Amino acid sequence: MINKEPHCLELEVNWGDMDSLGHVNNSVYLRYIEEARVRWFSELLGDLINAQVGPVLANINIDFRQAIVWPEKICVLSTASWQGGKSMNMQHRIVAANNHQLLYAEATAVIVWVDFNIGKAVALPEKLISITEKHKNLT
Repeated sequence: MINKEPHCLELEVNWGDMDSLGHVNNSVYLRYIEEARVRWFSELLGDLINAQVGPVLANINIDFRQAIVWPEKICVLSTASWQGGKSMNMQHRIVAANNHQLLYAEATAVIVWVDFNIGKAVALPEKLISITEKHKNLT
């Protein structure tokens, strides 16, 4: 049975995340998503990510739905949505931690698995393929 719950990383919005317009700056959404993505990989793969090989962000698209203002606690929901030989897509949704129906942003990211010694994309690890099959399209 596939687990129907996406990975949720809860984060406190910091006062310093806001800009002069009184809401979280758009660039900070990228940091929230980055932290969720790194923790997702770390929790699911552990030592498969190291100084030799690992995920590299190739592309990201964000749709901003509603401004986040301090104080707020958010949840970044993350799932795998597609995988190819050397790359995969991840979907992220930034929602209010206490109300997942309150959507702040949605993002799709393309992740490439890279061998850092040769600087080239390599095949996704079998463990990652197996795990992502269980976590696809869960948001």
